[in-house]
Amino acid sequence: MENTLKNRIEGLLKEKKLVDILEEKDFYFEKSKAALDTFIEFNDLELLADMKNQNFSTMDAVNAYVKMNNKAGNFVEITNRLVAYLDSKAKNKKDYNEYHDDRTIAQAGIRQHLWIRQLILYKINSSFCTQSIRNAIEYLQNPYEKISIISEVHKEAISNCLLNKSYRLSSFVNDVRCFFSEFNIPISNPANTTYFFSRIIYNLRDIWCNKINGLAARDTSIDWKDDFVSHFINNPDKKIIGWWHCLPTRAQDVIPKLEQKIKEDNHFYFYYIASNKATHRAKVKDFATFDTYKEKLEIWKGWKIDGLKDNIEDYQDSSHFAKIAFVFEEFIQLDEPLELEQFFWYKNSNPPGRMNVVAYSMVESNKIYNNMDSINNMKQLLHENGQIILQGAPGTGKTYNTAALALSTLGISYDLSNHKEIMEKYNKCIEDNRIYFTSFHQSMDYEDFIEGIKSEVVGGRISYTVKDGIFKEICGGKTTKKLSFNEQYEVLKQLISKNEEGALSFETSVDREPFKIKINTGGNLNVFTGKSLEAPKPGTSITKEFLEKHPEDNPNIAYIKPIREFMENIELPKVLIIDEINRGNISRIFGELISLLEYDKRKNGKHPLTAILPYSKTKFTIPSNVYIIGTMNTTDRSTGRIDYAIRRRFAFYTLESSVEVITQHYDNNGKKHQGSKAVKLFGVIRDYIKENRTDDLKLNELMIGHSYFMADNEEELLRKMRYSIKPLIEEYIKDGLINPINDLEVLFEQWENIVKEPV
Repeated sequence: MENTLKNRIEGLLKEKKLVDILEEKDFYFEKSKAALDTFIEFNDLELLADMKNQNFSTMDAVNAYVKMNNKAGNFVEITNRLVAYLDSKAKNKKDYNEYHDDRTIAQAGIRQHLWIRQLILYKINSSFCTQSIRNAIEYLQNPYEKISIISEVHKEAISNCLLNKSYRLSSFVNDVRCFFSEFNIPISNPANTTYFFSRIIYNLRDIWCNKINGLAARDTSIDWKDDFVSHFINNPDKKIIGWWHCLPTRAQDVIPKLEQKIKEDNHFYFYYIASNKATHRAKVKDFATFDTYKEKLEIWKGWKIDGLKDNIEDYQDSSHFAKIAFVFEEFIQLDEPLELEQFFWYKNSNPPGRMNVVAYSMVESNKIYNNMDSINNMKQLLHENGQIILQGAPGTGKTYNTAALALSTLGISYDLSNHKEIMEKYNKCIEDNRIYFTSFHQSMDYEDFIEGIKSEVVGGRISYTVKDGIFKEICGGKTTKKLSFNEQYEVLKQLISKNEEGALSFETSVDREPFKIKINTGGNLNVFTGKSLEAPKPGTSITKEFLEKHPEDNPNIAYIKPIREFMENIELPKVLIIDEINRGNISRIFGELISLLEYDKRKNGKHPLTAILPYSKTKFTIPSNVYIIGTMNTTDRSTGRIDYAIRRRFAFYTLESSVEVITQHYDNNGKKHQGSKAVKLFGVIRDYIKENRTDDLKLNELMIGHSYFMADNEEELLRKMRYSIKPLIEEYIKDGLINPINDLEVLFEQWENIVKEPV
C-alpha cells in the first residue's frame, strides 16, 4: 500500500466516530438485529402471498391496502422498523430507530414502498429479491462473515479501484480484510470489524469514485426540456444539439475521460437536476469544446442533427454563450426522478450548484425490479377478474408473456430472461393438465367449447351422444399433479381466509353434525360446533401435526376425517390460454356461461351462479381455480370488435412495442453496433406508420413489435426485414390500416440499406 493512502487510513483511525465503533463492546447494531428477528419470525404466508400480488407502486398504495386489510398493518410496521435500521434515508426512521445517533447500516436511498415490496419477496423466497436486499439482511444475520456495504455497484468499484482486485461476491469480504490486515486494528467486539472497515472505505470514496460515467447539471427550466422530449418522440433518428455555458468542474481531468467514455461505449448520459432531483436525461453521442468544435463540426455535418451551427459561440441565450456543445441522440423525462443522494460524484466532488456541471462516477437507479413487475401487474388483474386479454400489435411479446403469466398464476417460479426454462416448465404444466391451450376461429362454436351432440358409428350404426368441449373438461377435470399435505394445508388456509366469514363449513363423517373451522393465531385449526356456530367461541383445536397423521384414537377424528377428505380433493389453479380470442364469436362460443365468468359468480364466490347446460341437462358452474388468458392482435380487422358485454368481464392489458427491449437485447449480447442499426430501423418504420396510418388507429395498435428487430446477426435482421416486416406492411396497406403509397419498393430498399450500411 502506498504511503499516502496508508497515512490517510492511520489518520482516520483516530477520528472519534470510528474510535467509538472500535471500543463498542456490544454488536454495534444489536437493536437492528432485534428488528430483523421480529421480521424473520413473521410467518403469515397467506398474507404475504396476497401482498406480493398487489401493485405497491407508492406508499399511498401500501397504506390503502393496509386500511382494507388489518393484518397487513402489523407486517408493514415490522418492515418499517427494520428499514429504519437498514437505510439512513428510511421514511419513518425517526419513529422506529431507537439509537440516539440514528445509526443505520447503509445509505441506500431506496424508496420505502420498494423496500416493502422487496422484503415481501424475501419472505416468500429470498432468491426473488435483489442481491442488495439480501446483502443487508445477511450482514445482520452474520456480521462476522458479511459486510454492511450492500450495493453491488459500490463493491465492484471498491474492488477495482481501492483493493485492486477483480470483484467477486464470494471473496469480497476476505479481500477487504486482507486490505486492512497490515494495520493490526484492535476491535473490542469482532462482530463490528467489517462495519468498521466499511466506514473507512466510505471515507476513501474519492479513490474508488474515480471513474467517469457522465455529467449532471442543475436546470429548472421546463419548456426547452419538453421541446427536446417531443423532438425525439417525433424524430427518433434525428439528433439535436445541447450546450452549456461553462466547462465541467475539473475540466482538464474530466474532458479526456469523457472522450474515452465515448470511444468505449459510444455515449454517456447527462442528467438535469431540478429541486434536488434528476428529472431528465440526455444520451450524449459526442461533444466538443471551443478548441475541438471546428474539427468535430466536419464529422457532425454527416449526421442528421437539428440546430447545428457553424461556431460554438453561436449557441447562446440572453445571458450566456456556449463553452461546450453536445450531440444528443436521446432525451427523456425519467419515470421516477433520482434523488441527489443516488449520485456518487467523481472523486467525491460536491453536487452541481446553480451554474456548474459535475461528473459522476455512478448512479444508484430506482429500478430495482425487472420486467417481472409487468407480469405481476397482469397476475393481479387476472386474480381479480378471473380472465385477462393481452392485446398488442404483432411481435410485442404476447405469446412469451402468456407463458410467463400462466406459470406465475400457477405459483411456479422461473427466470424471466431464460426462455428455455419458461417453455420447459410451461410444457410440463400442459402434461400435468394445469395449462390448456386452444385457438378461437370463425367456425368455433358453443358445441366445440362447452358441449354438443356429436355423431359416431357404433356397431355399424350412427349414434348421437353429448360430448364435452375443452372448457367443460377443464372445469370438471382434475390435474394429474398430486398435492403434498403441506401444499394442501396452505390452500386450505387460503380458502378459509378468502371466505367472507373467515371460516369453512363441514359435517362430521358419521352423525352429519355441522361444524366450522377457522385458523387460529398459532396456524392451527379451531373447530366450532353447536351454539358456537352462530356466536363463535374458541373450542376444540386441531394441530397441523394431528391433521396430517390423523390417528384413529384421536378424540377429534370425527372432525379430522371430513377435513382431510376435503383437502385431498383440493384443486390447484388451472389456466386456459385462448390464442387469437377476438377471431371467434365469443358470445356464441360461451353462450349463457358469459354471466358465470364474473369472478364473484363462480363456485365459492360471493354470489355463485349455476347454469343448466342445454344438451346434457346437467348443472354447471365455473370453478374459482380456473383462469383464462386470451391474446388479441390489435391489427386484426378480419373480425368485429369485442362487444361491451364481453369486454366488461375481461381485464385488458396492452403490450407495446418497446425500443428499450431492443436496446437491452443487443447490449446484453455485446452487439451495440448492430443494435444501433436495429434501433434506427425501428425509428424509421415507426415514423412511416405514424405518418401514414388511418385516423381511427393509434400508433401503438399498429407499430410492429420489438421481436421483429431482435436478431443474432445482420443477416438474420435482414431476413426479418424482408420476410416478416415487409409482408406485414403490405398486409396493413391491403387491409386499409395504412394509406397506400406509390414508391413502396423504394421505401423497402431504403429500410434494407439501414441494415446493410456500415456503422
